[in-house]
Amino acid sequence: MDNLNQTIKGYTEASKNWNLAQLFSDLAEIKGQGKSRGLTHTEKELLCLVLIGTSPTAIATIRSTTVGSVKTELSTKIYDYANQLISQKAHQDKILDWRDVSRLLSRYYASVPPTPSDTEQVETLAPAIGWIRIGAVNSTSGLLPPAGSPLIPTAQPITIQPMVVPKVRDIVAIVQYVNVREDVPREENNYRLAPIVGVPLPIGTRLAIVELAAFIDPDSSVPYTRIWSKIAPVILPDL
Repeated sequence: MDNLNQTIKGYTEASKNWNLAQLFSDLAEIKGQGKSRGLTHTEKELLCLVLIGTSPTAIATIRSTTVGSVKTELSTKIYDYANQLISQKAHQDKILDWRDVSRLLSRYYASVPPTPSDTEQVETLAPAIGWIRIGAVNSTSGLLPPAGSPLIPTAQPITIQPMVVPKVRDIVAIVQYVNVREDVPREENNYRLAPIVGVPLPIGTRLAIVELAAFIDPDSSVPYTRIWSKIAPVILPDL
């Protein structure tokens, strides 16, 4: 580790689990778009701190600045560069906030993959608020597939990320505006949509999976298995 990297807060800790040299290089290429511009000291520091699970609030304290400034730097630089990099690797998920950085980059740059508790610590699980459509799977069984099975869009888009079938108590993020319904469409009701509860969930909302349901809509021209989930809001630290 050279003297310059020694001055980057979080570098020593992050370098134990991440291939930082390659990650810095790849992000610098995205940033430079063919020009010889590397990441700045600040950009490297923000990235390292986020990779080791440091929230924007904690980063602001470490760097003696405001939370708003940290969030602006992250969203306009780190998230932007990283989303372009992830897109180049043909991955559909996007970074929506600091918790996504470690999870999405780990499959390409982590020497030791982070555990979910590093970035997704649920403090409080509130009561369920209803059901949402999350996507479909390429199956005509009508049965719930294994967790991790890829979700696919039909006439309606996938609404969560990660874009796979979740497990109960998984935390997901909303990536498309979606209505919350009182119940899942059921055969005894001819798969009619239940009444809407409240207002559509905005993009970026984080939710816990409480229950999952799968079915095939016999009136649909696309016989894929639809996946719905009962969801609950979660309170996460340092949002």
